Amino acid sequence: MYELVSRCVIVLFYFFGVAVFSGYIHMVNIFNQMYTDGAPRYKYDYIIVGAGTAGQTIAAGLPSDDVLILEAGGYTTSLLDVPIFTPILQKSDFDWSYETTPQSHSCFGLSQHRSRWPMGKGYGGSQILNNMIWNNGNPEDYRGWFSSLEEYNYERDILPYFRESEMDHQPTILQHKTKLADAFLNATKEYGYDGNFQIPTLTQRNGKRWTMAHENHQNGPRNHHLVLHAFVMHLTFDRTSRNRVTGLVYEKNGFEFEVLATKAVILSAGTIGTPLILLSSGIGPQKDLVNASAAFRKDLPVGMNLQDHVTTGVDLILLNDTLGLRPWEVFTFESIYRYLYKGEGPLTMNGCEVIGFMNTTKSSAVWDLGFMVLPIGPSADAGMHFKQILNIKESTWNQYFNPLTSQQTVSILPIVLHPKSRGQVTLKDDVILIDPKYLSHDDDVDVIVKGIRILEQLIQMPSMKRLGAEINPKPFPGCEDFTFASNNYWQCYVRHLTLTAFHPVGTCRMGASDDATSVVNRDFQVIGIENLFVVDASVMPNLPSGNPNAVVAMLAKKFLSIFLQNHRDKPTNYDI
Repeated sequence: MYELVSRCVIVLFYFFGVAVFSGYIHMVNIFNQMYTDGAPRYKYDYIIVGAGTAGQTIAAGLPSDDVLILEAGGYTTSLLDVPIFTPILQKSDFDWSYETTPQSHSCFGLSQHRSRWPMGKGYGGSQILNNMIWNNGNPEDYRGWFSSLEEYNYERDILPYFRESEMDHQPTILQHKTKLADAFLNATKEYGYDGNFQIPTLTQRNGKRWTMAHENHQNGPRNHHLVLHAFVMHLTFDRTSRNRVTGLVYEKNGFEFEVLATKAVILSAGTIGTPLILLSSGIGPQKDLVNASAAFRKDLPVGMNLQDHVTTGVDLILLNDTLGLRPWEVFTFESIYRYLYKGEGPLTMNGCEVIGFMNTTKSSAVWDLGFMVLPIGPSADAGMHFKQILNIKESTWNQYFNPLTSQQTVSILPIVLHPKSRGQVTLKDDVILIDPKYLSHDDDVDVIVKGIRILEQLIQMPSMKRLGAEINPKPFPGCEDFTFASNNYWQCYVRHLTLTAFHPVGTCRMGASDDATSVVNRDFQVIGIENLFVVDASVMPNLPSGNPNAVVAMLAKKFLSIFLQNHRDKPTNYDI
């Protein structure tokens, strides 16, 4: 009887809570669309596309106030800065709500074999809906990004820019966690793992979500012109030089506007948005653009090299102890008071309590396996929202996840930090197609299975046994023919429950100007195109060994240093 009542309360809470909050988000977005930005001028020194981490950092660092910032979304509100509401922002008006194409080697337990990719669509970019984790990765991650492999020096080439970024964000340690966090950390010590396991640092201030948009607003607005709900359609080019960008055309409220940039157009629209703009402007693989609506301009591998951190394991671990995260335990008068007046308590939780990194091969200085410890899973809301944002197949949900609704489950996720699988983003009939080709390389499956095997060992440690931790003994739908917990079973499990860690990068790869795999050079300029730069996660040649938001901020600082040095006192005399 208690389990039945508990499940009913959870369903009712999430049904009304999510409905009310989603309605509030929609109303905020409608109000945003009514907001007028003022009449944009025809010409600016700089145009920045995207008001996320990179765009905001660059806007704050440019020497000119004559800057136009274009953002496809709108303003958020302080209610959307409550960290525990993060999942509800997915599939809202502040999310691009991308989906991959059907996957051939993975995602078999997801509807149509598609993975859903949330990305921020608003003032602040993906930082308005991410898990706020700030991590610099491994120093070896960046070898070759800005210098040759032999000349690379982390302390010179990378670390100073991380430090500059940290001054902006001032990340703080996660201050509210459940007993699971300490139990897992103790278990790693009890087993003797020498991996880098820790409580994460977050981009929060006083317990609230904190982005570069908040930072810029707090420091006082510069004389920049911000246009919200502006969708960039394509770039424009010089009349006499087909390879010099003069500006762009954007659409807002059904009207098209053309604006010019005398010094630079800087694309910071993200791993999907930036290649979309380039492809729509005729910059990309020639074989794919010959029949495109835009005039072909430059043959570059735009959209190639797509990489993402792949994971699995939601609701894989059962506990016989509670973690104090049931709705009536979280949304109390006390917790609301603690959040509003002290910036603490369960409402400040970001969803991830522990992150960890380790090297399973011992043949490289770079970590290959990561972990994220989440005290909940998709069954926590009885299928009201998590099932939708993960795109779990209905039959899979009914057989595997729905029976877990009244149990305490947790999600300790093994992550492939440097997948060998490579996907691509393409444009077909003006529609963006995202194909990450998850698990197309068998080595990626092997890394995740190693992570599950390590997890099996960790939950046997005394600290985890005190919580009653055990692997969910129910076979995953589609894998019943394999012996449970065998290597073949776990390989099947991984290919069925294939999930994104929300870290896609690489579609406009940075590299040497004479490298055929590169889209931008090491000065962030699009190769062979004057006046055009890309600064966002799309330029990363490879994934960092951790959450990429701090790396994006570092790249923006690095760009400013290079750009200002290269263009100091350089005259601008373009015929536009």
